Amino acid sequence: MKKLLLLAAVTVLFSSTAYGLTYQQAQANAMTCVELLKFSAELTSLSINDFILRSKNVVFDKNGSIYIIEKSLGNIKFRYLDKNKAPISGKNLSETYENSRKNAAFVEVELLNKLLYSAKLTVTYENPEEKHKNLFLEGTVTVKSGKDEVNYSIIEKVLVKELTISGTLLAGGVLKSGDKFKDMITIDFSKDVLNSNVDKAKPVDSFSFNTKKRSQKIDNLKALLSR
Repeated sequence: MKKLLLLAAVTVLFSSTAYGLTYQQAQANAMTCVELLKFSAELTSLSINDFILRSKNVVFDKNGSIYIIEKSLGNIKFRYLDKNKAPISGKNLSETYENSRKNAAFVEVELLNKLLYSAKLTVTYENPEEKHKNLFLEGTVTVKSGKDEVNYSIIEKVLVKELTISGTLLAGGVLKSGDKFKDMITIDFSKDVLNSNVDKAKPVDSFSFNTKKRSQKIDNLKALLSR
């Protein structure tokens, strides 16, 4: 009898944990994922983020890593890589950017906000000569929803069709939740829908969330670094 009671308690514990996430939180997660993916792509654009060159709050090292630490946005780290995935650097940030304009084929991006999210992504330029068109993102994104931490893996490369001063277009790619929320949330950029079965009392539903707007985070970063 004790074993049965223990088994029942464990079952309740895990089921309450697995379905603790609400549909509204899943929607909010999807919006956060959009922001993080767009932000990561925009960070790689040597034309959109040239304001970084004028800031004194940006640090870079001899390995080509560029660091930005802002309380409101969290820690940001990225570095440009050549076609052999070797880091691109220079004597200073301007020279690193100039070398990256010529030789970058990949960019590694890491984002961390201890209270809200984290992301580790690799951005690939389909054509290194045109760094504002057809970028592909691979990697993982973690979104925190209250006590829950939802990990998403990119299971189909996210396609950033085009980066412009006014907008960023995600035209394809699929993220799926993992760990205790494994396969419970699917974010599909090609169909512009979120599918979720986190709430068993609610039928599978979808909503539109992927607009062409650029990330608010890149605008916030520009405002912070331009002070």
